[in-house]
Amino acid sequence: MSRALTENVVEEFAIGSLLASGSEVRQGAGLAEAGLNLTGGLIDALVRDVLERLNPQLSHVEREHVLRVLSRPPHPSLIENNRWLYGLLTDGVPVEYKDAITGETRGGRARLIDFENPTNNDFLDRKST
Repeated sequence: MSRALTENVVEEFAIGSLLASGSEVRQGAGLAEAGLNLTGGLIDALVRDVLERLNPQLSHVEREHVLRVLSRPPHPSLIENNRWLYGLLTDGVPVEYKDAITGETRGGRARLIDFENPTNNDFLDRKST
């Protein structure tokens, strides 16, 4: 008998794959017990950390710009905003930055996910089990 492909099946597979690769998976309930919550403050801090680690060429001001872009979905519908955010997660956030060596203004994309080294990512599971 085959199981129906549901979001839960995909999530269980992804978490199992992460655990098998040596990644740590933390439950949202455990974060709450540690005095943290999954609202703006914690999420902003996590995104700031990711932006700094994955985009060392960006200044603090440029990283804050990326955070503002992420916090202001541009579309009126949830579906459009989900597609917009998916694009930013997979392709990066468009940015302009000053090259530290040449001083030239360059265009690029701020990465939000380390696809080359997935264990460098922090995966939060908000379910309590």
